[in-house]
Amino acid sequence: MKKFIFPLLLFCSFIGLSQKVVKKSIVNSAISTIEIDATNCYKIEVVTTDNNEIILEALIDGEYQKDLLLNVSERESSIGIKTEFQPVFVSPNDKLSAHKVVSIALKIMLPKDKDVLLLGTNSNIVASGTYKSLRVSLEDGICNLSTITGDVFVTTKSGDIIVKNEQGKFITYSKYGEIKKDDFPEGETLFNLTTITGNILLNKVK
Repeated sequence: MKKFIFPLLLFCSFIGLSQKVVKKSIVNSAISTIEIDATNCYKIEVVTTDNNEIILEALIDGEYQKDLLLNVSERESSIGIKTEFQPVFVSPNDKLSAHKVVSIALKIMLPKDKDVLLLGTNSNIVASGTYKSLRVSLEDGICNLSTITGDVFVTTKSGDIIVKNEQGKFITYSKYGEIKKDDFPEGETLFNLTTITGNILLNKVK
């Protein structure tokens, strides 16, 4: 099976004077698992499409934007996606973390029915679409899920978990936060949602 990675832009483009846009496209029908490292991103949006193409778009802002890369690694039937600093990058100010002076928003468009693993710290996650499984692990980032089908597992330390869906089976636990749930018709989508101090909000939509 042939596989291709197309950098849609051979060099980075800039919006105005302060924002860099990096785009990549991956075509490989053998990919079944997508692993996303959200450590450097303040926001990640994940959606599914009917196409057999993975499209990545990173909007990078901040003092060190020229030193950031959108990295894609392939191994057999899985790919890893993350943003990282160039190996030769050294912050000119040792007292100030470079991660605090960059702002990265990453949008990922995936084919349907894939296994997706997303790991982050204070990243805000927005996800919708059809998955075989979607697993999200965060610290204090907020996880927003809407119009989701598949098996969904979300764990946070202090971040809220918000679901807007038509149906579902829900397993929820918050040690110190609140759980608010509308009445849902039982469906095939499984939501297993766990947080320590965050709130869980389950809203039924038509």
